[in-house]
Amino acid sequence: MEDISEELSNSAQSEPQNSTTGGCYQDEENGNDTNRDISKIKKHATRTWMITFLLVSMGAAASVAFLYMGISGAQNQQKESFERRASDFSKEIDGAWDDYEAAARWVHSECRNWRTDNFTYNDFEGVYNYIIDRGLNFYAINWVPNITHAERPLVEEKEGAFWKNNIEGAENYAGFTGQEPDPDHPGELIYANRSEQAFYFPIYFVEPKAESASIIHYDLFSAPWESPAMSQALETYQPALTGRFVLAQHSPEDGYSTLLYHPGVKLLDQSEQERHDLASILMTLNPFLQHAARFQQEPMAVYLYDKTLAEMDGAPFEFLGGVQVKYENEDPNSRQVTNLMETEYATLQDSSDLYYERDIHAGGRTWAIVIIPVEGDTTYKPDVIFAILCGVMIFAASVLLAWIWVMHNRSRTHQVMEIVDKAAAESRIVSDLFPAAIRDAIIHQQRVSQAEKAKDDAVTSKDPFLMQDRNEFNSFQDPEDDSRKTIEGFYLTKPIAHRYDASTIMFADLAGFTAWSSSRSPEDVFTLLETLYGAFDEIAKRRRVFKVETIGDCYVAVAGVPKPREDHAVVMCRFANDCLHKMQKLIKVLAEGSLGSDTSSLSFRVGLHSGPVTAGVLRGDKGRFQLFGDTMNTASRMESTGVKNKIQVSQDTADILVAKGYQKWLTPRKDPVQAKGKGTVQTYFVNIASGSVPSSQASDHINGKTDFRSDATADIGASDTTADTGASDTTASEEEHAGAEHAGADTFQEEHEVTDIVNI
Repeated sequence: MEDISEELSNSAQSEPQNSTTGGCYQDEENGNDTNRDISKIKKHATRTWMITFLLVSMGAAASVAFLYMGISGAQNQQKESFERRASDFSKEIDGAWDDYEAAARWVHSECRNWRTDNFTYNDFEGVYNYIIDRGLNFYAINWVPNITHAERPLVEEKEGAFWKNNIEGAENYAGFTGQEPDPDHPGELIYANRSEQAFYFPIYFVEPKAESASIIHYDLFSAPWESPAMSQALETYQPALTGRFVLAQHSPEDGYSTLLYHPGVKLLDQSEQERHDLASILMTLNPFLQHAARFQQEPMAVYLYDKTLAEMDGAPFEFLGGVQVKYENEDPNSRQVTNLMETEYATLQDSSDLYYERDIHAGGRTWAIVIIPVEGDTTYKPDVIFAILCGVMIFAASVLLAWIWVMHNRSRTHQVMEIVDKAAAESRIVSDLFPAAIRDAIIHQQRVSQAEKAKDDAVTSKDPFLMQDRNEFNSFQDPEDDSRKTIEGFYLTKPIAHRYDASTIMFADLAGFTAWSSSRSPEDVFTLLETLYGAFDEIAKRRRVFKVETIGDCYVAVAGVPKPREDHAVVMCRFANDCLHKMQKLIKVLAEGSLGSDTSSLSFRVGLHSGPVTAGVLRGDKGRFQLFGDTMNTASRMESTGVKNKIQVSQDTADILVAKGYQKWLTPRKDPVQAKGKGTVQTYFVNIASGSVPSSQASDHINGKTDFRSDATADIGASDTTADTGASDTTASEEEHAGAEHAGADTFQEEHEVTDIVNI
């Protein structure tokens, strides 16, 4: 960056001292030069921060982009790796189902000629041992032949003798059993001897041998939860599975089981009418999943769900089982396969960012295989260290470059910030002195004056810079600034003044202040005035009343100027009432505190008058916003002839209040008032507490005067109303009216940053 001081110094030397384009280090008398200098400095400062921001932003953007791409790439890579391995795991489960189906088919092929080949229990035990040697894990295998009604007696006689000799508790063998209707409870089933049926499907062979006599020749087809799968296998000549159940010998923690029925392979010479026998395998599903995971090396958690009912009627997925392969402390030699607790399918879907699901068809049912990472395992955690390290380095490099740039321009930036802070402070002073519209008019006139002078001086070599509010105000205040006057001494621009036809002015004076202040220190005097006037200023902000000035201990405010408003008289009465009550409370606090008990002798005298007023700014030394006209004089008379701790209003203000429906606020003053320059006038006291709600009755006017006979007895003593809230006596309708009246109003928005607006 070029040296700003050198540039400005060269600019100052090459141009006259009174030029509007002079350097920023000249006297304040050269206001135009200072404006241009400040503009140059601020442009350099702005450019410095813009470049700094650009460097940091570019570094941050590059860092974020690298982080995003790096982390996303790592996550996608890990996700693809997980899905690939989960897919391999699911294929193992699919293959495990094929193993069990093949085992059931082989059992059927070995037993299908049991009637003619004299197939014995020892032969069936050999079939069982062969399957076990192949590594399948199941609870039991059964041979379930189709026994007709005619064959039943022979089977019961022959097989009953075998069971009585081989199973403890089978001495009372009574033949085929099954689920029979309960005679005592219609609609329910009980375990009992099988009734006469056309055919039966009893358990004929079972391995391991039954430990309970209750399953001997138990007719599986009698059970409503078994028969649908058996019928499906018989009709389709395909293996069929039952729904899930918990074995009587198991607890829920042992998991669910299912029965696989296999009708065997249909031979070419086998007719449709030929009887079908069934082989069945009682599968416990957690061991089934453990069998599928026997070769799984990657840590994963697999859940198995039955979604058959969900596909038919929208029922929730049924949990069948779950196992996880994990390693203790990530030790490759500590592989463990453990069962998982039952988990709802919907919960599982939201449990992990890595999620794999696949459906398989098994025994006429649809199983959903869900695989997620093992909780706490870091195998599938994305490797983002490199991406984070590079992203941080990129951002750190951009910050370092920005820091070097800022340090290089630190002195210039510091100088700029001092000027900006000073300008901001002076701008706040201007805002306190002038309403927004008046301030804008002053700035506009100053720009016009400087533009005219620039033309006269023929300074056209550079583009014009934007004026700074601080220097415009200084130039306006400077009576020696020739750019504002012609040779004859007249201003080049029109006066800043306006007539307001409807306004209400308040004069409020501290009665007894002169005597009190004569015996007090300056600190006490200013403590009192700052406390009271500060409180009044806050009320003015809430009520959106404009404070004009303070003259000694007299506080002057106006409503309806500079922003016209229809309710100027009403809001000014409320404002005066709030100030009166606030003053009484503060005087009491101050009297009990540092200012002494004699402070309580001070009182407040308030006068209000409504009418037209001329408002504007007298340009010259210490110019400020002022009000002129008879309305100001009359308001002052209302205060000077008033009564302590009361609000006195003129006839004009009273007429407006009556027209607005607030006649109950008014009490005519009994003794006539002799006002200087006005003669004898009728005035009124305002007591808002006696009637804060507008009257719905029309008031009477006689010869332009208001008839207050109906309110002559109104209580004129002010109640101890808390005015601090600024809206204690405001009805809902008034608030709605005030909100509509002042919504979006900018009357004092630029003078006071009002953050707590209380509707009038």
